[in-house]
Amino acid sequence: MVYRITEEEIQKEGVEYRKNYPEFVPYRFTEQDGSRVAAAFANLITTQNGRDFDDYCVIDDNDKTQKYLTPWLKKGSKVLIHGVGTGREVVSAKEHGYEVIGITLGSRNMEFGRRYLGLAAGEMIECIAEALPFPAESFDVVAGYQIFEHALSPLMFLLEQSRVLKFGGRLVLEWPPADNYSMDENPHHQICYTPGQARALFQKAGYAKIKLFYSNMDPIPDEALWSGVSDKMLCIEGTKVDSGEQYIRRAWTLK
Repeated sequence: MVYRITEEEIQKEGVEYRKNYPEFVPYRFTEQDGSRVAAAFANLITTQNGRDFDDYCVIDDNDKTQKYLTPWLKKGSKVLIHGVGTGREVVSAKEHGYEVIGITLGSRNMEFGRRYLGLAAGEMIECIAEALPFPAESFDVVAGYQIFEHALSPLMFLLEQSRVLKFGGRLVLEWPPADNYSMDENPHHQICYTPGQARALFQKAGYAKIKLFYSNMDPIPDEALWSGVSDKMLCIEGTKVDSGEQYIRRAWTLK
């Protein structure tokens, strides 16, 4: 016999149950849980950490610091840049007058940055984006170009960037559209978000003043919010604000 119940019966049982509510007991995240989650996450990180070095980003006129940050960001600002590969974006951002730290994965990237670009130990750090080794409210801007689609846990990623941003600071991300997407060619990608999906994640993580635009700086129109088709890179910018209603971010920062 197949189990069936009506909506009315469900509502009636709910009313009865609430008459004698037991005390709520939150789930206790055990040490074993933590170990298993950490091991699984560490295993997945290996898909992001190439054995070779990633020498790219600032090629000819493709200076993303100049495109996305310098039109509005004052010199001397503290900037964190994700996924800098060998570190050329760090060199570029320093030349624009910013106090910069870049993060990367891969020991060869780190060694290349030191040997060929002269980057000091504190200017480029090997770490994961979901667990940054910086105090809260350290940066005026966090930026990541071709990194959002790599995030293993996008909400954790966005919350961690919010933690290290100062209030009023901005998160700026660029990522590829989903059209012509192939996992065979991009096994290190998790998902290429539509603009609407990216905006929803930013809202959930507590960002405000959210802007969506293409890599040519044109705004993304409403009719393209849920489309994966584009001949340009997608971009989003959000501001960290102070609001007691943002429960998820408050819970994250209290940890």
